[in-house]
Amino acid sequence: MDYEALGIWLAFWALSSYLLSLKSRSKIITIGTGFLISTIGFAMLVATVNIIAEQRENEIANKAGFATHEKYTKAAAAGFQKADYDKSLSKNTDNKDKPAEISPSDINHIILEARVLTFDELSSAGVDDETIARLSGMHPSYSLSGGWTKHHLTPFPVKDSWFVWAKIAADALAKITYVNQCGYWMQPERCSKKELREKLAEFRQETERAKEYGPRILYGKYKNVWAFEASGSPVPETERYRGHWLAWVKRNSLLSIDEVVIGPLPEKPDKMIIRIWNESAAGFPDLVHPSVSLDSSP
Repeated sequence: MDYEALGIWLAFWALSSYLLSLKSRSKIITIGTGFLISTIGFAMLVATVNIIAEQRENEIANKAGFATHEKYTKAAAAGFQKADYDKSLSKNTDNKDKPAEISPSDINHIILEARVLTFDELSSAGVDDETIARLSGMHPSYSLSGGWTKHHLTPFPVKDSWFVWAKIAADALAKITYVNQCGYWMQPERCSKKELREKLAEFRQETERAKEYGPRILYGKYKNVWAFEASGSPVPETERYRGHWLAWVKRNSLLSIDEVVIGPLPEKPDKMIIRIWNESAAGFPDLVHPSVSLDSSP
């Protein structure tokens, strides 16, 4: 409250108290009632003045072609005339919260190459000796029933198993990985174009910070699941939540391409699939899982 308004209110109080004192001998009643009447009167006066001022401001805005004074001041601050302001507002509204789109080409250009390897062919595919030694010491098992307790699992030998080498377009996979990761955990929503750009920027930053682990961010639990088929039937899974073990990954940061080796697998596959974790979002068709037919190594 500024001094001018305070002075008006005090004048109201004094006037009310004086008029009441003419009929009441109690000073407390006179002052208290005067305070109440002056406060109510002052509030009504302020409200009236504000209404009149708002009407005057809107009249000015209407003459300039604007519905409200608020829109008029925003346009004036930006240096817009009415037509330019409407055009700018329409452009911003059209782009705001527009949902991100996924085209068939986005899906088709994720798995760039893929082929089947035996254990003995891992070295020729570029897998380092340390990884091969670690794999040779594994005791893998697969599950036919979907259960993961000991009596659900069937062991198989690593050196008689199969592996899949593939080249993955990391940025393209990231796009469909994150496109439905807005909203809530149990109610995923399609991201807007702006939200998806922000998520992809965070993905790249996280990848750089994570150094050697960075390329694995796209693959694994609650991300994407490796799946394979042999003659139209699913190859039994060897990893809970992941489908199959990501044995090796190497990223070309310049091209944003990952070389991966998945395995060991208990059967020789003829089709590779990446199952997208958040495939569904309300109001949009389910995402198509990237897939490719597999060739054996040359």
